[in-house]
Amino acid sequence: MSITQGLIGGRDGLYTRSHALRLYRHLMRAAEKMPTQNRVDYIKRKTRLQFGEARNVTDPKQLETLFIVGETNLDSVLVQATHLTEVMNIDWEGLYRKRLTKSARQKAIEEDAPF
Repeated sequence: MSITQGLIGGRDGLYTRSHALRLYRHLMRAAEKMPTQNRVDYIKRKTRLQFGEARNVTDPKQLETLFIVGETNLDSVLVQATHLTEVMNIDWEGLYRKRLTKSARQKAIEEDAPF
C-alpha cells in the first residue's frame, strides 16, 4: 500500500485539474523535506518539468498512467527524505573515531599477546 493511497487519485479513474494541482502541491511540499537544498531544487525542477510536459495530455488512459507515476514519485520522495535525513544526521566523525579507538585497542591486545 502506498503512503499516498487515496490522497490524490480520482474516483472511478477520472482525474481532474484539481487532482493534478493537489499532486503538484504535495510533490512541492515533499521536496521541502529533503535534507539538502540541492535535493530540494532537483525535485522541484523535475516536478515542474514533468507537469509542464503533461499539461496538454487529454487521453484518460495516459492521464491515469501519469497520475500513477506521479503518486509513485511522491511516495519515493517522502521515503528518500526520511532516509536521507536520518543518514545525514549520523555522527560520522564520532563513528570513525570509535572505529580508530577500537582498532588501536585491538592492536595493543595483539602486541601483548604471547605467541
